Amino acid sequence: MRPNDPLALIGAVIVIVGGILGHSYALTGFAILAALAMALVVLLPSLAPGLRLPRTHGSLMLAIGGVAAAAMVLSLIIAGLGLFVGLRDLLFLAAVAGGLVMAWAGWRELSDEGGTFSLSWTDAGSAGPTTPDDVDPPGRA
Repeated sequence: MRPNDPLALIGAVIVIVGGILGHSYALTGFAILAALAMALVVLLPSLAPGLRLPRTHGSLMLAIGGVAAAAMVLSLIIAGLGLFVGLRDLLFLAAVAGGLVMAWAGWRELSDEGGTFSLSWTDAGSAGPTTPDDVDPPGRA
């Protein structure tokens, strides 16, 4: 496990538990799905060591954590007037904090990787053609 993985996993668990047991306002469901995706990104390399993720670990963590944080913050803004600070509201606030923790862990992981955010459809591990045979001649598609 990488150094930022436990932080992201804790944030994901908090979003899942707080989102399910607390009040579900507006976009909480999206944050719960993002938390499940974060848990998958964090645990998959340990469960299937030969499997490569399609993008860099940090880019995936930041994108997923950003979705969860944005969904929870927007839910908080939409529901802000309706909070009465009961147990379910506290669990919802914990889920908001969990989404922010997931985004923070993703940012730290991306920074540790060198800070290059990449979610393009090109191969993340490819540096381009390495031999002349890898390049198609002009006019041949």
